Amino acid sequence: MVKFLATLVLFAALGLEGYVLYTGNKVAVWQSTASTGEAVAALGNHPAEYDMLVCRHFDGRQIHTSLYKHAEDSVDGFNRCPLIINNQDGTQQVKFS
Repeated sequence: MVKFLATLVLFAALGLEGYVLYTGNKVAVWQSTASTGEAVAALGNHPAEYDMLVCRHFDGRQIHTSLYKHAEDSVDGFNRCPLIINNQDGTQQVKFS
């Protein structure tokens, strides 16, 4: 049973790797929030001007960081990172709703 599960996890990981490499999409792997005034590493440790959602996405080769305006209600910003994004631009962006 353990061998079967290990094989299943391996094929799932290889499938995900192939998917993101083939399509150019990025898959969310980690997220955190930064409050106003808190230092954000993606900004070069400068303080955030507003509440931010820091998202890390994997594109099959490396991890990319995206910054989004954070809002709990999803009206004035994002309350969680997008699971899959198709973005061929740079690694650091600030998105406003």
